[in-house]
Amino acid sequence: MARFAVFASLSLVLFLSACGPSRSKEMKNAETYIQVNELGKAKELLDLEIQTNPKNAEAYVMLAKVFLLGGDPISARASFDKALLLDTSTKSEISKTYFEAAQGLAEKKGTEAPGEIISAYLQQAATLDPNMKGKIVDWAIKRAKAASAADKTTGPVALLQAAAKAAPDMSDKTADALMDISKTYLEKQFMREAAVYAMEAGQESASKLNAAIQSGLDDGALLRKLCIADDPHKKPTRRFAE
Repeated sequence: MARFAVFASLSLVLFLSACGPSRSKEMKNAETYIQVNELGKAKELLDLEIQTNPKNAEAYVMLAKVFLLGGDPISARASFDKALLLDTSTKSEISKTYFEAAQGLAEKKGTEAPGEIISAYLQQAATLDPNMKGKIVDWAIKRAKAASAADKTTGPVALLQAAAKAAPDMSDKTADALMDISKTYLEKQFMREAAVYAMEAGQESASKLNAAIQSGLDDGALLRKLCIADDPHKKPTRRFAE
């Protein structure tokens, strides 16, 4: 029995070693501070970790995330470059970090992050890891629909625009989401907001908007009139097939 216990303990040690070294206290605490948006405290701990272990690529990635959440993409890029020099396999983790930073900024309560920053982060995430495109679009659609259902707003348009830029090959999917919100607002008689969503859907995919117009004569005609009224300087043929 004692021999079995010794063998089991040795196996556990070997397993943990194979999984790589455990995170330091500084790394664990820094991650906690990032989660509660205590970015200054997180940076202090990560600076300390890097001084102690300058070859810790993960620490540089986490430090970059602190910079991204703080709106400093230049410093973040420098930290990412250091992480890549230490470990080229961190590329996918960097993509994930850009995506998580965009999510953090978009979901941050009490402040409204500039849309261009969120858009830039999402584009970086998709460029570094094209497999991230589906996750980006799905998250943006889910968030946009939740936000538009909770309040009468056109704010989610910017987020869906950002997702479409990050994943242009999935523009039909973002256009569908825009049309879904437009139709919901139309049913609620939120005419101006419905027109904004419909117009953006036409920008993303003219065929989607044309299909929506042709699918129901009453709603379709109303959408068409609303879009033209909302932007009278634009020719309708630019967004709608005659």
